[in-house]
Amino acid sequence: MRIAAIVLLGALLAHAEGSRVEMTFHVDRDTAKEIDSDEKAQKAAEDDTPVILRRLQAADIKGVQVAQMKWQVRVTLENADADTAERVKRLVSTVGRLEIFIDTENQEELDKDIPGSRVLARRDAGEEPARLRVKVPAVLGSDSVATASASQTPEGWAILVKLAEKGKSSFADVTKQSVGKRLAIALDGELWSAPTIREAIVDGTARVSGSFTEFQARDLSAILDSGPLPAPLKLVSEK
Repeated sequence: MRIAAIVLLGALLAHAEGSRVEMTFHVDRDTAKEIDSDEKAQKAAEDDTPVILRRLQAADIKGVQVAQMKWQVRVTLENADADTAERVKRLVSTVGRLEIFIDTENQEELDKDIPGSRVLARRDAGEEPARLRVKVPAVLGSDSVATASASQTPEGWAILVKLAEKGKSSFADVTKQSVGKRLAIALDGELWSAPTIREAIVDGTARVSGSFTEFQARDLSAILDSGPLPAPLKLVSEK
């Protein structure tokens, strides 16, 4: 009995330390209503696959294979621990659409619909402002990102976003006209960072800060650097 218990314990420990994990993601047609046929879903999965590969490579995920079949994407991890598996879920299932806004002067009655604006809610509860009304449309989006990288600052881990030349000059103009206002940085519709603009930002750099661990910052930078998924994916099985 004791030998059997030791063998069982050893097997459980080996599984906890690293095992083969297979995840299957489907194109999320419930979210993307425009994908209304199997043919469109298959094309969406084909378009998503190279983005996923770039993300996993940028995040330095080892022992991973990605295969696309019809409207699904299958990700296989060898010798994966629980933390790595969670990182892969985040890297694959996050759409990663970046939007940068300027806040409005009216920050009252946030539950009221006001033309030309929208209200963003904080990703992390407890950080201020919890909600912020911003002008629409966004001043910049994911297509303006040149590179993104994780950086450790005195305040903690952050992501530095470098803008492409086409967005750099317009960003400088907007921030010059918006000194004293908040620069709202949103990912997939959630407010991640809202620093006050102290002066015109002429170097084309935006910083996304928050309560990030090192891996969270590195994964988010990989997502932003690789660009958004053309279509959303949802996890449907894991074994």
